[in-house]
Amino acid sequence: MKQFVVILLLCFLPIKVFSTEQVTDYLIFGKDTLRIYKLQGYFNSPFEKIDIDSITYNIRKHKSVAATYCWRGFYAEWKIIDNKLYLSKVFDCQTHEVINKIVEEVLGREFVNGLMNADWVNGSFSCGKGYMHYNYYRYNLILVFEKGEIIRKDEFQIEKPSL
Repeated sequence: MKQFVVILLLCFLPIKVFSTEQVTDYLIFGKDTLRIYKLQGYFNSPFEKIDIDSITYNIRKHKSVAATYCWRGFYAEWKIIDNKLYLSKVFDCQTHEVINKIVEEVLGREFVNGLMNADWVNGSFSCGKGYMHYNYYRYNLILVFEKGEIIRKDEFQIEKPSL
């Protein structure tokens, strides 16, 4: 009976589970390179605003391996020029090759001079700079977009949280 109670108690103890951190999209804003990351209440990537399953399918249809650190199969580089958001490069997570042609086919849009106007992007995105600790960056930037144009920008710092 004691063994049964011990086993039962062990089943209800909280277990800490770790998962692989996902590769993030990058944002080049002025002289800074920031990582777009998931902060509660904000989107993880401007690609979340469109159907990314088609991009993922087209990348993976010739490959059988998916990386645990990159469930989408790709990561992107974004740029802000004159307060407008542009997609500049999309990379295959496995080969790190630029796959802009696949993205053009899926989205039905073209890169012009290496940039695709991201006028489909609406909403708030969190960007971090520096090193990540406890799932947060010390230096943060919240960008709010409407039709791919910045309508609000908030900067803040997070001090190292106490445990």
